Amino acid sequence: MSVIATTGDLGDVIALMCCIKHIPNGPHKLMLRDNHQTKGITKRAHLIKPLAESQPYVESCEVWNGADKIDWPSEKFRDGFHSVTHSLTRAHELHGNTLRMFRGGVSTRSPWLTVTPSPETKGRRIIVRSPRYNNRYFPHEKIKELYADSLLFLGLPEEHKAYCDTFGQVEYRRTENLLEAAELIAGSELLISNQTAMLWVGHALGHPRLVEVSTATADSVVLSGYVQYCVDGEIELPHSSGKIPIPSPVGEFSALISTMVVPPGGGWKAPGEFPDALFRRLQAKVEIHQKVSSEEAKMIILKETHNQHPTFFPPGERADLLLNLRAAIQNAESH
Repeated sequence: MSVIATTGDLGDVIALMCCIKHIPNGPHKLMLRDNHQTKGITKRAHLIKPLAESQPYVESCEVWNGADKIDWPSEKFRDGFHSVTHSLTRAHELHGNTLRMFRGGVSTRSPWLTVTPSPETKGRRIIVRSPRYNNRYFPHEKIKELYADSLLFLGLPEEHKAYCDTFGQVEYRRTENLLEAAELIAGSELLISNQTAMLWVGHALGHPRLVEVSTATADSVVLSGYVQYCVDGEIELPHSSGKIPIPSPVGEFSALISTMVVPPGGGWKAPGEFPDALFRRLQAKVEIHQKVSSEEAKMIILKETHNQHPTFFPPGERADLLLNLRAAIQNAESH
């Protein structure tokens, strides 16, 4: 039996539990302590304790009183082992390997939490949104419109209020701890969450989920079960009528390009028109032939020219947004 300590937030603890499951000679003790660098886990021990102790690889989850010798001070994963494109579990694993905690690797592909699904949330979609790691491109309005009364919000009362103030009213379910929340998530049809502790519960259960990814960090990418990660607004919403695609509102390329410069291959392009070295002349033709506004004609020309000569254009905002997420998914594929 090993004694593992953590000073992390609730999501850090759920991510850590995947590693604890892979430590031989269990079950193990999980000790909670504070280091004043996070919100403080000891005052929230009642939230994580029932869930942790419900798992066969955790003997007990307690606030550390100094009596037990710590075999793995896991909070040190932030001392050079964490990055914005590796999951928190991977960061814990890298740190744990320095202490030879594992005989083999740690995999997040299989669930590491088991709970009894609640019948209360059958057919419901769980929505979670904490104040941190919000993404303005995530299509909350379309999600609320599509799923309507099937949505059920989990989280803190102030988080529910903030969501309703922004996107409109949804039903709220208060929970006493993460075990209760996990049971509600497990019984639901879908979890929709940003990067928070509830998302890590969904990861650990391998539950179907849609993830609102931060534009700054992608350290919560896990590929267990059905999951979609959305950082640029593009996503497919599962529905009984079939998957409903939501396109990204972010440009593939920068529209801030001089139309006085002639692209390769004979000039500017538009569907059904001959290439033209003069942008404005082609724009006028598109306006007339397709019966669109000047701005719409401009975007038609830019998109078609970009499709044929993408290297002529500077990259758009979408390329930057996708950079971290693509790297995180690639890293997760081998974990």
